[in-house]
Amino acid sequence: MKNNIKVAAVQAASQYFDTKKCIDKAISLIQQASVNGAELIAFPELWAPGYPWWIWLDSPGWGLQFVEQYRRSSFTQECPEIMQLCTAAQEANIYVVFGYSELSGGSLYMSQMTIDNHGNIVANRRKLKPSGTERSLFAEGNGHDLVVVDTELGRLGALCCWEHIQPLSKYALFAQHEEIHVASWPALSLGRGVRYATSPMMTSSINSVYALEGGCFVIAPTAVNDQHVIDLLGNDPEKISMMGLSEICPGGGAAAIYGPDGSKISTDLPESEEGLVYAELKRDFIISAKAATDVVGQSARPDVLSLHLHR
Repeated sequence: MKNNIKVAAVQAASQYFDTKKCIDKAISLIQQASVNGAELIAFPELWAPGYPWWIWLDSPGWGLQFVEQYRRSSFTQECPEIMQLCTAAQEANIYVVFGYSELSGGSLYMSQMTIDNHGNIVANRRKLKPSGTERSLFAEGNGHDLVVVDTELGRLGALCCWEHIQPLSKYALFAQHEEIHVASWPALSLGRGVRYATSPMMTSSINSVYALEGGCFVIAPTAVNDQHVIDLLGNDPEKISMMGLSEICPGGGAAAIYGPDGSKISTDLPESEEGLVYAELKRDFIISAKAATDVVGQSARPDVLSLHLHR
């Protein structure tokens, strides 16, 4: 890993069902991060074309009204919009980890694409097991892309949302000596005040523990739910309340960056504010963390416990 790296985590609303606006906004954020000295920018889960909140709010039949448009707004790996992102990364000389809905064949996948600072796609992974009702819309990934990529910045890996409470998936990346991890999340407002498991506080704890366990940096971008989400749901008071947006809109932003000891090393933005969260990653921080514990090295007992990854 390089000695000192400045990175950026996105906290911004998606542009639902509008691929051009999604990519234009993404490029603007990429350029902004680069101008401010960042060498890596990370986007939230399914940031393009937006997280499909309707799957949690009503029956699958009700949600069908959105599905065709969502599929039409999703991206293939080779589509012109992705090529625009690659060009933007090259021109800005920055790494990009991009969360998007990937259309491949007849299925959708919850994907994270890593683009290097030369505009090359160096990794594309699909969420191994979509969570809960996500399975009504998205197919499963497989083990071949559960990888850590060796980059100019360091060893870089990524997972989405509640993949971070799957111990074996986490350990698979730890075992590849991950140094920088992107934890992509949607907006964190669903079930506000009712479901602690989906709250910003719980998510922060999950990110913090990942950093501590892995002895790595964690970059955790989140989306923001804006007025467009309320309009999409038809101004239904019950659904808006379930989204946790009855008292504050927009809301749900909680982007943050964590050090290898589990501490938050970035400054928060207000949850309703769009922008970028920055932090400096210092290699020496990893060295000191690994000296204390290394879950795949000095602290491991492979003679007793081991992981087999089916690629």
